[in-house]
Amino acid sequence: MLIPRAQMVMFGLLLLLPASAASAASSCPSVDSAWAQYTATGTLVPYGYTVQGLLQVSKNAPATPVSSVGTIKFLSSSAIQSGDGSTITGFVIGVEKQNLGGVLSTFTFGGDTNSTFVFHTADCSGTITRQLNNGSVVVWQVVLVDGGDTIRYIDTRANPAIQPGVLQLMK
Repeated sequence: MLIPRAQMVMFGLLLLLPASAASAASSCPSVDSAWAQYTATGTLVPYGYTVQGLLQVSKNAPATPVSSVGTIKFLSSSAIQSGDGSTITGFVIGVEKQNLGGVLSTFTFGGDTNSTFVFHTADCSGTITRQLNNGSVVVWQVVLVDGGDTIRYIDTRANPAIQPGVLQLMK
């Protein structure tokens, strides 16, 4: 019988973690223990994603169709235990290829303190903030599902009509 990688990581770490950290992992299955493993090894965790919707590039301009494909990598920097789980924080880096109204562009983000993430293991929710190299800031409210293999997001900017999307762990 094959056991999914995330479950193997969780089981192995639950054996190594103190009881308080292991119980926090159970509130959001395998995410807390998996991120502890990534933190310990310094592994950048890669996800692939797509973006689709409409973007208003200036106040009086009409909305323009936008679609993107990209990769994002997470590197955990701290995990703070609380009564009902942990808050895991860190940095993101990545690249996004974007088509905005037929104009193709490549954007990078990360490598500084402006591109970050916060995950709450009590309810598997969080926030990802990306500052693109053109100065744009994109904030996603997220929920982790499938043991952390999938992250669902909504874009929180006021002017875009970006459809909800999915980040999928690249295996």
